[in-house]
Amino acid sequence: MAAVKQVIVIGAGIIGASMAWHLTRAGAQVTVIAADSAAGGVATPNSFAWINATWGNPEPYFRLRTRAMAEWSRLARDVPGLPLNWCGGLCWDLSAADMEAYTAQHSAWGYGIERVDRAGAARIEPNLTQLPDVALHVAEEGVAEPVAATKALLADAERRGARIISSTVTALVQTGGRISGVDTSHGLLATDEVLIAAGVGSAGIAATAGINLPLETPPGLIVHSRPYEKLLNGLVLAERLHMRQTAEGRI
Repeated sequence: MAAVKQVIVIGAGIIGASMAWHLTRAGAQVTVIAADSAAGGVATPNSFAWINATWGNPEPYFRLRTRAMAEWSRLARDVPGLPLNWCGGLCWDLSAADMEAYTAQHSAWGYGIERVDRAGAARIEPNLTQLPDVALHVAEEGVAEPVAATKALLADAERRGARIISSTVTALVQTGGRISGVDTSHGLLATDEVLIAAGVGSAGIAATAGINLPLETPPGLIVHSRPYEKLLNGLVLAERLHMRQTAEGRI
């Protein structure tokens, strides 16, 4: 009988949590190393969390993204408490010509796009004070609250036998030309495989083993309001800003 595979996942954001959950479910013995609390890094709590297969990509990538949408639905069935909301997206952040091309192309690929006028947009999002003359609505788009989703995945992975430790990775350890462990602030951890999911810190960790990870970190701006009562029904992709309302009421 084959020995159980030992896997270390560095990072406890949404990517690391998904890796840990899927590997644990497949029978691996997983250890997750979290530098911060679960989902307490940079990328996950600041994610817009839009689940979509929208415009600007060739058909093979569109198919990958629609497969990912289906996988989110599968995850919601398999993971207790996964906060997934297929709220739909209302879009008018494209030129008229680009909206026409997007609608024709993606409709031919099977994406459920509906063209709506000002009155239709008002029915979908009645609290908007500035409405477009024409917009596109995709009812099948949605969001997964990133921090809550990460915690749900990690909790279920832990229930299935994964171990989650709070520590800082100082280096990858090599034996005989392969990665054999991870050196941490709490000592050396041996393993069969290492997966790096540490966001902007991934390049630095990989560099300790002589691996060049070409990761760029361009700046972005995301603004969180204070919590409000329900104002938005779904995603709003307007000309100068994209908005959604979180489960706790922040826009």
